[in-house]
Amino acid sequence: MEPDANDAQTQGFMLRRGFELQQKPLTGLLEFETPLDALFGVTHMGVCQLERSTWYLEVKGLVQKPLKLCWDDLARFPRRRLMATHECAGNPLLPKEPVRRIGNIVWEGVALRDVLEEVGVLPEARYMWSHGADVGVFNQVTHVNYQKDLTVETAFNGQILLATHLNGELLTTERGAPVRLVVPEFYGTNSTTWLVSLEFQTQLAPGYFATTLS
Repeated sequence: MEPDANDAQTQGFMLRRGFELQQKPLTGLLEFETPLDALFGVTHMGVCQLERSTWYLEVKGLVQKPLKLCWDDLARFPRRRLMATHECAGNPLLPKEPVRRIGNIVWEGVALRDVLEEVGVLPEARYMWSHGADVGVFNQVTHVNYQKDLTVETAFNGQILLATHLNGELLTTERGAPVRLVVPEFYGTNSTTWLVSLEFQTQLAPGYFATTLS
């Protein structure tokens, strides 16, 4: 099943287009908590801008009660704070180049599990697809959005966040605002930025970033 490019993906627009990689000097990694100005940055198709006032997250697919959450709706869930290692496996366009990026940062937001317990994931669901609002060209292929997947078992891990803050500050546009997925113990590519949709299905996500780039 292909993601609906005319649904949640139309909430934002691309502020900048094209692959971006910000490799920060190792001298910035001397503190236990990595300062934001020392943290690496990778975007596959560019930088997407979403407004908090119009943003919403849609939870759909194999769930009992499909849900749309706006920014203000997040306030009804308990706030969580988590320090975690954020790591990139390397440059996806140069997979044989031995370059890795890492930071130790503090996320704050809503536990994904709290939201999933409200919608009621059906027993037949095996995977959760996460969709970002970013669109564009990556590796000479046009993509209608960024899409990754996790097993349902992983999705219910209480440490996974719908993150709104990073190191005590609201997420910036460049870091995936208003809300991004944060999946500790997985490479950063699984922490979908500019998050707009979570979809539960029986099969793995078909998107390029979940199949070709995994």
